[in-house]
Amino acid sequence: MALRAEEMNVAYRKGFLAFVVATNLLQAEDEHLAFAKGARDRLFRRRARRPKDLHDARAA
Repeated sequence: MALRAEEMNVAYRKGFLAFVVATNLLQAEDEHLAFAKGARDRLFRRRARRPKDLHDARAA
């Protein structure tokens, strides 16, 4: 597969662009997962606190 210099340059640029896009998508996914994990932890903290509050209200 003998490519001319111009074709190799275009192929290199396309490959590099694909690498940059994939890297950005992975970084965005990592940030989204970190955000989702924080939201999930906050939800479970709230959910875990709620039954105790209800129990205290019934006892009073």
